[in-house]
Amino acid sequence: MSQFNFWGIVPNYVLLFVIFINIFEKQEGEIGLIVTLSGGIFMDIFSFSSIYFFGFYTIVFLLVYLIMRLFLRNYVQVPIIKQI
Repeated sequence: MSQFNFWGIVPNYVLLFVIFINIFEKQEGEIGLIVTLSGGIFMDIFSFSSIYFFGFYTIVFLLVYLIMRLFLRNYVQVPIIKQI
């Protein structure tokens, strides 16, 4: 996916997907946690970098997940759309 770069920077599409899923998930849902953990584990497995230790991306994604959950729970109120 390095052909999709913006000004020489390649975005982390897995992190963008995790953020997208967690924004549109219900407050009671747990699919965001599952997506976060699996995305972090896949990034750990398939990134070949000697700088980061195994579990680095999982920890980073979990921190993003927790910060987003706290922020969305305390400061954002999403209107509920009811179906007729």
